[in-house]
Amino acid sequence: MLSVLAPARVFEILVGISLFSALATWAIIFATHLAFRRQRTDRERSPIRLRGGPAVPLIAIALILSVMATMAFVAPFELAPLAGLPFLAALLLAHAAIRRRHGRMAATTRLES
Repeated sequence: MLSVLAPARVFEILVGISLFSALATWAIIFATHLAFRRQRTDRERSPIRLRGGPAVPLIAIALILSVMATMAFVAPFELAPLAGLPFLAALLLAHAAIRRRHGRMAATTRLES
């Protein structure tokens, strides 16, 4: 469909959407890393220590978000945030709904047993 609507820009549009997806994936990976670190107890401390601790993933997330924000102002990538943000929001809403439903199912299973 893109080749019909914008044949001269198809490659740029697809590269921009791919870049947005890759950046969003890395931001989610860093956020997951922070969540797992937060859930660990002192007993489960890893022998491998990262200098800067939790600040490094936070800085990485901030840098990724800044790149994603500037994509809207670069001509070849201007459509990527417009396509990527609604898709990312839909994925996050679906994840929240599934997690909420899974939590309810687990609670009712515990009550029944």
